[in-house]
Amino acid sequence: MKIRNNINLPVSSLIMYKIKQVPEDFIVEEITRFGNGIQVKEDKEDCKYIYCILKKRDYTTLKALQIISHELGLSLNNIGFAGNKDRVAVTQQAISIYDPGNRAKPKIDKFNSDNSAKGIELKFVGYGNCPISLGELEGNKFRIVVRNLGNKELVKLKKLDAMQLNDTKQLKFVNFYGEQRFSKSNKDIGKLLLQKRFKDAVELIIKTEGESENKVTSYLTNYSNDYVNALKQIPRKLLLMYVHSYQSYIWNLAAEKVLRKIKGDKKKSIEQNKEKDTEGHGKDNSEMHVIEIPVVGFGTDIDRIENTIIRKIVSDIMKKECMTERDFIIRQLPEVSAEGKYRQLFCEVRDFKIIAITDGLTKEDKSAKKDGLAEEDELHKGKKKRFLEFTLPKSSYATEVVRQMFE
Repeated sequence: MKIRNNINLPVSSLIMYKIKQVPEDFIVEEITRFGNGIQVKEDKEDCKYIYCILKKRDYTTLKALQIISHELGLSLNNIGFAGNKDRVAVTQQAISIYDPGNRAKPKIDKFNSDNSAKGIELKFVGYGNCPISLGELEGNKFRIVVRNLGNKELVKLKKLDAMQLNDTKQLKFVNFYGEQRFSKSNKDIGKLLLQKRFKDAVELIIKTEGESENKVTSYLTNYSNDYVNALKQIPRKLLLMYVHSYQSYIWNLAAEKVLRKIKGDKKKSIEQNKEKDTEGHGKDNSEMHVIEIPVVGFGTDIDRIENTIIRKIVSDIMKKECMTERDFIIRQLPEVSAEGKYRQLFCEVRDFKIIAITDGLTKEDKSAKKDGLAEEDELHKGKKKRFLEFTLPKSSYATEVVRQMFE
């Protein structure tokens, strides 16, 4: 099944549901690669890294890591992680800490005693010889409370519940990058960096990025007009986030246009080699589910994109943006250059469940639940709430699953 998408309308005009009302409404557990690509040892021996599970509440991943690096006396560049997690949430993820002298590990217990009440905690896992890098995860498990539900939204959930999803019948959705990818002018800063308009990028960062503003302005006070080195005062991970945000923006634009093409021309397949079954009928849209669109970077060759429709769409977008693949090489900031990759247009939602509510139900409540309704939403009078559980592969957004679910 593919969830229908209508990305041309404002979200507020489409849906009334609410998520992330409190951090506990959005629980994320990273599926790590410990034991599956990342070897973990119990003894330090000659290992240079320690591995921990970072649990945080109501922090961005970067902010939590900045606190950890400060408290443990480390450079932020010595901490590795596989992916950014939501801020208004309770999340768990793996991190690596470069610690060849075994100086950081003894400080973990004190760190937890000082910070666990503030919403950050580290659980030591073991030792290893490899850092954890972006993308080194299997996926994420989500448990989400969806609030402010009326009859229209409840009917949609009831239909999903009735589908009896299983290992051979999975939910599919359009694999858009979520709105949190573009917060605080991230994509605009990213484009300015790629255009080498470093002064403009710095000025926009100062306006929108409170955490790095002091370091940048302090540097410029002493070295006016040295905007490249002013940018180097910002953590590399944050600079990369800006560039990745712009890449994601381009991908979303391309995905939108590909979807319009699919919808507007059902008789023509977007695949060059459309297969037919023995009865002469096109296969049940399975070809559509393996469409890949490039996340454009310096390693992308737009002219060699095999699918002619996608090639033209991406080429037209890049021309309109006045950008080329080579712009993603930033020689003044080489560590922020972005190679690019491919991303599937559709994504599979695994282990999807609408969780049954069993505790403290009255007879009437049980009847309502059976009919596809839900318990009362204590934050929104007269509305209901439901609990959803599902698993997504890496780089896919639960907020997009929920958004498309209620369109």
